[in-house]
Amino acid sequence: MAGEFGRINTSNATGFVTISPDPAAVLTNDGETAAPVNYLPTIYAGQTTSIDIGFAIHYPIAPEGTSSSPATNVTALYDFAAHGMNVSYSGNIVTLSGTFGSVFDNEYYEFVLDDNTLQVLPPDTEDPFKALVKYEMPNPVTQNNAYAFNVTGPGETGTVTIQVDVGQWVVWRYQTAVTNIGNLRIRGP
Repeated sequence: MAGEFGRINTSNATGFVTISPDPAAVLTNDGETAAPVNYLPTIYAGQTTSIDIGFAIHYPIAPEGTSSSPATNVTALYDFAAHGMNVSYSGNIVTLSGTFGSVFDNEYYEFVLDDNTLQVLPPDTEDPFKALVKYEMPNPVTQNNAYAFNVTGPGETGTVTIQVDVGQWVVWRYQTAVTNIGNLRIRGP
């Protein structure tokens, strides 16, 4: 590897909503608003979205320029399925679709089970329960996720494989928690 780096572009984004204030909005040194490099649009936890992510490999060329080529192969190293997302591949395009579940470790739902024990379970639990007794909202309510991809394609001295990190802010949403609690009340005894 001789100075290659990866860049993404996105297309066919559906299901995304404007989040205000968006934690991905950053200020550059001159005060202009600029989107961070290699970031997906910010989403709410529990939001259903779909987006195509195109990958390209950039590398330096003399004298002080760069060249880029689309990747020939991309593999996600992040376990998107664990968070409710489907991943499909087509050359240098990765399509992410689905409902991104909660990523907040300190958000929880506590239940009284049929044997009168307390247990923390996800809001979509299939386990029988007597009651939902506590909900704890996360703190903080934003999380910056990093998704790693192995990207293969033409580089400065031939075919290279590099790791490209793609970021995305996930924001907790009050309404998702309210909906989950309402659904659990309906399911409860």
